[in-house]
Amino acid sequence: FQCHSQCIFAIAWISDRLLCATSGDQTTVIYDIETGDEIDLLRGHTMSVRSVCKLYYSTTTGGRDSIINIYDRRYSKKQGALHPISSIACAHISSTALQKSARKDTRSVTAVEFQDEHNLYSCACADSALKVWDLRYTYSRLNTNHMPKPKRMFCVPIDDVKSINRLAGFSDMKMDSNRMILFANCTNSKIYQFDLHEDTYLSSSKIQSYTGHRVGSFNIKIALSPHDQLLLT
Repeated sequence: FQCHSQCIFAIAWISDRLLCATSGDQTTVIYDIETGDEIDLLRGHTMSVRSVCKLYYSTTTGGRDSIINIYDRRYSKKQGALHPISSIACAHISSTALQKSARKDTRSVTAVEFQDEHNLYSCACADSALKVWDLRYTYSRLNTNHMPKPKRMFCVPIDDVKSINRLAGFSDMKMDSNRMILFANCTNSKIYQFDLHEDTYLSSSKIQSYTGHRVGSFNIKIALSPHDQLLLT
């Protein structure tokens, strides 16, 4: 069945029957795969929607507009669509770029991942830091002229950043089944492994990395096998 009018960037299973798909048409749609019917339409981005994840009734999307939107499917629709109950604007835009013009330096949110109901991880195409957001905090009340402050960050080792001729960033990330190990696919063609229950964000010596593949675009994704034994890119 036809999902979108433009290309699909990311998909996520909502349930055994419901599939969520993001697109370049600035929307995210949840479909019943057995009937092909549209169940929910999610709006709130001003550019293409690049990433999606779900936890319980919450669905979160990240876009090329550097906005992270959190939706709750239990809320009523407005004008036929679900709208965010919370948003994180300028999630991966530097403070320098924000002062100049945020729209000229949009950094796509290439992946979002729930660790639990309170902690959301995000990464972007031109940001060497993985950011952790506390969803108990209402970021959408902030003035968009100010940087939202994440709970903490996990960064690419500084020596690796220096070896890249352009801004380091991430094309994708995945958590293991226990939600305590994070694998992040960097544009320097390395996959970094972060131990989330240790302070790996403070010490680069604790960060493992995997090589052997080439990241030539931001469409390169990674996946873990069901028992966390195999890492695929």
